[in-house]
Amino acid sequence: TVFTARISDLGEYIVAGSTDDYVYFFNRANSTELWKYDSGGNVISVDITSSGDQIVAGTAWFGEHERIYKFNITGDVQWYAEANGSYLTVAISEEGKYVAGGSVDDYLYLYDGQTGRQLWRYNTGSDLKEIIFTKDAKYLVATNRNGTLMVFNPLSSQPLWTYEAGSEIIDVDLPKKANYIVYSTSVGDVEKIKNVARRVIESKRNGNQIAVVVSAMAGETDRLIGLANGLSDVPDEREMDVLMSSGERVSIALLSIAINKMGEKSVSFTGRQVGMLTDSVH
Repeated sequence: TVFTARISDLGEYIVAGSTDDYVYFFNRANSTELWKYDSGGNVISVDITSSGDQIVAGTAWFGEHERIYKFNITGDVQWYAEANGSYLTVAISEEGKYVAGGSVDDYLYLYDGQTGRQLWRYNTGSDLKEIIFTKDAKYLVATNRNGTLMVFNPLSSQPLWTYEAGSEIIDVDLPKKANYIVYSTSVGDVEKIKNVARRVIESKRNGNQIAVVVSAMAGETDRLIGLANGLSDVPDEREMDVLMSSGERVSIALLSIAINKMGEKSVSFTGRQVGMLTDSVH
């Protein structure tokens, strides 16, 4: 099973990690497998530079082979480092100056990308979820399972600042040519929905016009898929679309109810109601 995959920014190469312990490297244009490497442990996180010439992979295997590997474009292992737990997320900066790894031991590790020497480590207080470098490698952004977002200068092991999102951060991104950070959180239960509502109201009262996009509540999509698969091995695609959208409909209604209860006006809309249409690509 493919556990993780990344494509180089220039679009030429794809790196993938699998539960068969292999790191795979492909030519994107013709799907040719250029090389593969047996890491000895499940490969649960990978990253690649824009040009595709440097690759990192994080592995896990019950106390053994819990390593972060650095490869060149031909699949040669340039170095590897070990942690006190599985590497849940890894990242490599542009041109490979730095490599970072987040482990289940709650530590964020930073390595010299060329030698593999550990530069520092920082206890984030929880499992690391995601790590991203800015394009110029001047900043490193990390999130953990407790919902803490941290920004580092790679030259220091202490964060420049932290932000408590109030619930688990699902995803984080650094848009190109933008001086801000985008993140998304879980709306897993009523209390988390209330927390989102408070943040929306706070932003609105600071003078912003707010449109909120929410996902289904945590676990709801998997529950709906399970129900469909219990009825058919190959559910009808149209009916699956209808089924899947119900999770988001629940979330938008609940969030609007919460916002209205807190004294602000909110109306929920589906994508179709505001003129957003998609096709099978999405």
